[in-house]
Amino acid sequence: MAIYDGDNKNQKFYNSKDWSNPKIQGNAYEKSKTLAEKAAWSYLKNLTEEEKYEMCTINPGFVIGPNLVKEEFASGEFLKKMLMFEFPGAPLIKMPTVDVREVALAHLKAV
Repeated sequence: MAIYDGDNKNQKFYNSKDWSNPKIQGNAYEKSKTLAEKAAWSYLKNLTEEEKYEMCTINPGFVIGPNLVKEEFASGEFLKKMLMFEFPGAPLIKMPTVDVREVALAHLKAV
């Protein structure tokens, strides 16, 4: 959500220069992703050279796959609502989708 604007008509590949616009994002969850990402990079940038460290952020979109916990989570709830026909129809949406195991592997590689 921090780098995806939801309007990928040109099948654009996003990079570190791309940011979502929190002023037009639909909900607090989406806005928080962008604001937290920007705050992390701003914090790092404002450290003295002696205090700086290497930082890596991972920005998956719609995460699907096996869940190890029983609590609800945003991507799981969205998928559940779609499968249970709780939407009035099939929404015409595009979103970057990734398997949770790929996200976990990305975190391990980042470490």
